[in-house]
Amino acid sequence: MPIIRVCQTFSLLTYTLSLFLTPIHYGLLLKIFIYTACDIYVPKIPSHPSPKYFTSEIRHNIKCIHSKKRLLKRHYSSSLDHKVQIMESQLQQRIKNAQITYINSLISSFSSKPRSLYSHLSHLKRSSSLPCILKHEDKTTSDPLGKAKLFNK
Repeated sequence: MPIIRVCQTFSLLTYTLSLFLTPIHYGLLLKIFIYTACDIYVPKIPSHPSPKYFTSEIRHNIKCIHSKKRLLKRHYSSSLDHKVQIMESQLQQRIKNAQITYINSLISSFSSKPRSLYSHLSHLKRSSSLPCILKHEDKTTSDPLGKAKLFNK
């Protein structure tokens, strides 16, 4: 078990160093050990799990819709269902407007920051909207050439 071994090594090392260090230096060393352990063992969460053009208002609206849908599952009412549908259509419009604004800002800042537009375009190229396995009539394929052939039929 590597984590137990790391903790044992850490406690032995800190005890040994505490004999030779002043309390200030010992505190700094302890802080360094904790930050290093966090960097090694705590999983990283991506800073942008949603698209870059999602504003805090859009994220808030998404959370509100999710909570209303959970409430709707527990206690159905037609008025709440209608309200959720309206909220979803408004959210879709906000997302579309935010995406247009984001792309326009990328284009307008192209002369000063061309890399941002290129990275956005390369991200779009990398993401595939096709499923891993494609089925059409009686044929099933998972390789890109087979998918292309199925689409050309």
